[in-house]
Amino acid sequence: PQQRANRAVGRGNGGIFAKGNKLSVGNKSHVNQPARDLKQALIDAISKKDIRLIADALVEKAKAGDIPAVKELFDRMWGRAAQSVEVSGADGEPIPVTIVDFKGIDDSK
Repeated sequence: PQQRANRAVGRGNGGIFAKGNKLSVGNKSHVNQPARDLKQALIDAISKKDIRLIADALVEKAKAGDIPAVKELFDRMWGRAAQSVEVSGADGEPIPVTIVDFKGIDDSK
C-alpha cells in the first residue's frame, strides 16, 4: 500500500521524488557551468610555483602590517571568525510576541 501511495504522489522508495517528478531537483549542472568553466581556466593558468609566489607575497604584506593581508592570511589558515547575530526589536528592545487563541471562534460564517 505504501509503495502505491508513493507512486501516486510521484515519489519512489524511501519517499524521495521519483525521476520525472516536476518537483524533483534533478541534474541542474548547466546552471553553474560558467562558474565551473572559469574555475577550471584559472586552475589551468596557474602553476604550483605561481601559488608559492602569491602565498609568499601575501605573507610579506601581512608581516609589513597590511591589515587586509593579515585578515586574509588568518581567515585562510584558521577559518573566518563566527559572526554573532543579535535579534531584537527597535532600539534593542525585545521583539513582541502575540499569541492568539482561535478556540471558540466560529469560522463557518
